[in-house]
Amino acid sequence: MSSDIKFGKDVKIDDTTKIGIYSDIGDRCNFRESIIGDYAVCRGENLIWYSEIGKFSSIAYGARINAVNHPAFTRIAQHRFTYILIVTHNGVCRAIGAYFNGIPNDGNLSLYAHNNCEIKKYSIK
Repeated sequence: MSSDIKFGKDVKIDDTTKIGIYSDIGDRCNFRESIIGDYAVCRGENLIWYSEIGKFSSIAYGARINAVNHPAFTRIAQHRFTYILIVTHNGVCRAIGAYFNGIPNDGNLSLYAHNNCEIKKYSIK
């Protein structure tokens, strides 16, 4: 591990996890067989297993990320859920809006932008 990584208290990292330069790892994060890109921020209480996180990513406090072998591109989930809460950046919100509502004719996805703390509901048809 590089010495320019900032680590909080009680961080657990296995021998196979790689953390990029200038990353900021909050208290009580737990990593297993993962790659964390340069300049990434994990706010704390994160569980990140078997995953690859890109550069300049910001992982919210308490987020759990665990890559599994699901057919993600043919089904939205493998669980019979009723609701899913997704907390994300506005750019990803626009992509989710386009997924559920289609891409506008002019290609401008700002139609699907969210305001801070806004909650949007989408239905799976």
